[in-house]
Amino acid sequence: MYIKRHIMRKAASLILISALFSSLANAECIDWGRLMTKYEVDNTLKWKKTILLESFKDFTKQPGDDWLSFGIPRLISEYLASGTEITAIHGAAAKYSPSAKPDFTITGMFQRTEGKLRIFVKLSEGSSLKRQWQLDIPYPNNKQFFDALADTTCSIFEETSPPYDKGVLKSLKNATASVPAFENYIRGTMLYQSFDPDKMDVAKTWFEESKKMDVHYRNAYKGLVDLYAFLAMHNKQNRKAYSGYLESVQGQILDMGRFSQRPPVPERPKRYAIKLDNKQGELTNRFLIANSLFVTGLNASGQKQWLEAARYFEEALFYTPEDAIMWNHLAKIRERTGDTYKAREAYSRAAELNKCLK
Repeated sequence: MYIKRHIMRKAASLILISALFSSLANAECIDWGRLMTKYEVDNTLKWKKTILLESFKDFTKQPGDDWLSFGIPRLISEYLASGTEITAIHGAAAKYSPSAKPDFTITGMFQRTEGKLRIFVKLSEGSSLKRQWQLDIPYPNNKQFFDALADTTCSIFEETSPPYDKGVLKSLKNATASVPAFENYIRGTMLYQSFDPDKMDVAKTWFEESKKMDVHYRNAYKGLVDLYAFLAMHNKQNRKAYSGYLESVQGQILDMGRFSQRPPVPERPKRYAIKLDNKQGELTNRFLIANSLFVTGLNASGQKQWLEAARYFEEALFYTPEDAIMWNHLAKIRERTGDTYKAREAYSRAAELNKCLK
């Protein structure tokens, strides 16, 4: 009996060590932070001025205020999306896929007093301070939190690039009037942007809590869309089942459309949408569109329609250029068609994204 228990403990230890090394190997194979932010960075319009938003410093460090360091600049960056000649860089995009030197930088700090939140916002151009603002907002749960930061964003536009869409800014400002809903969304986003699969269950809980606080808050649904899309991509790159996560992506998109009564937050325009089989509506999420094309390409490949398969894979990669598995499939199909140059190019792209892909 002792020998049996000893063997079982040793086997369990070996399994644990194996899983640890497997996890470490996967972390070295794919830089998930860079991979999941690459599309956003690569599709930033180069002619636009860029504004980098850094984390705000917590002056008073009261328990429970940690989310504001990320949340305040996040909210400003969302409002800046109404600008027609600038683009805001914040969070994971700034951390994992930094672009060229920004035209402007926004920094700041905040402090808590009894029933009030004081926020200092600084706008710099290069190394020179351009303007700064001080906001005194009733806190914790007051809609003025959104109104004051929206007004500050208008002032930022005046200092950087005046054209902005007032209707879009109003829509963004009215996305929610609930500070708790926004806080839960931010806490979920902070965990999601770790791109650690082991943290996604907790991130999901925060997003779900955000929906409970405000069922019409589109960002809570979008957070879950991003989360499930990441898990789908993670499983696909590790050759595991992933379609269930894509079904969850579509489910959150349908719920967002069903519950949202406020003006929609503008999204990146798509080249086209693929009709859902036996369902009303269209695919709008790029991961869903890419997967539909990927499955169609696999079907064409199964029928030895190599050129058709290549066309579908290439179209899918327009939407998810970070998909190493897709590049690998395209490379194999290009070998079938005799196009060795494009095959080598596709293999190279796959290896660049996933160093351990075989």
